[in-house]
This record gives sequence, structure tokens and C-alpha cells, in this order.
Amino acid sequence: GLDALRSSVDWNAPDYVERANAFARKAAVDYITAYQKNGDAALVTYNDRAQPVSLKEQWAGILRNSPFFHQYAPELRAYLEQFPKGSLAGGRDVFYWIKDDYGFKPIISIVHGVIYEPPKQADRTFVVQKQLYASHYYDGSLAVATLLDTQDGGRPATYLLYANRSRGDMLRGGF
Repeated sequence: GLDALRSSVDWNAPDYVERANAFARKAAVDYITAYQKNGDAALVTYNDRAQPVSLKEQWAGILRNSPFFHQYAPELRAYLEQFPKGSLAGGRDVFYWIKDDYGFKPIISIVHGVIYEPPKQADRTFVVQKQLYASHYYDGSLAVATLLDTQDGGRPATYLLYANRSRGDMLRGGF
């Protein structure tokens, strides 16, 4: 955490910015490595508020409240629930970070992406983003995009369906 960063970087060194960035990159890689080994048990608990927020519990709640996801892609849902146990034929994992800036304070997120082409449904591709960490505002997030190949008036067409379930603390105050 922050205490480890404070104690491991010499803030008087001329290259303190590079050292801090190297620390953050290593911490992100270590976090993803732990998640790849232990699944949701490795997810953080945010302790920067009066009431700690478990990302593992937030994720489980989002999944519980996503019945259509279970209905349309039960094997993908099971894969995400049980990760890293099991496998997903037609699926591949991608891990990455995102920096979003909505005009407030930039958000750094770490994501487990899954690209899934169901072997028995060649007409669709799922792209899932499971948030593993966000620097602030988000307590948990699941985004699912589905590309569906079909016909429209006898011509090939592709539809994009997108859904996002997020939990967070962005709307505090008068809302």
C-alpha cells in the first residue's frame, strides 16, 4: 500500500518519479499474479473509508444481480466465478490497466478481460471486463459486450449489445 511506497522510494532522489512508477508497476503485476493464482480470494478490500469495502463481496453481489448474464452465457459466468479453476473452451484471458479521466480525478483500474467465442455458437463473441481494482469511485464493475452476427434484410449484419453493472461511491452528497 501507500506505507510500502513511502518507505521504499527515496523521495529526495532525482529519479523519484521513475522509482515510484516502477514500484506501482511491480505492485500491479504482483496483484495480477496473486489473482491468477488465487482468484477472488486475492481481491483487495478498500480501507480508505469509514466502512471497508470488499471487492470480492462487491463482485459476488454484481454477479448475483446479473440474471441475464447467467441465462445467455452460463459457462462464461461459471468461469469467472471459479477463476482460476476450470477452463473455458473458446475463451482467452487478458489482463490490463486503464486510466480514465472523466474530468474529476483520473481513475486507474486493473481489469481481467475475457474474450469468449462459444464453440457451439459461432454467431457471437463475448468481451467481458471484470474490475480487479480501481483507484477510487468504483467498488466493483462488470461490463459485457456481445457481438452478434445475423442477417438484416438478407444482408450480413452485426449487432453490438453492451451492459455494465458498477457499484461505487461517486454520487455522494445531495443525490
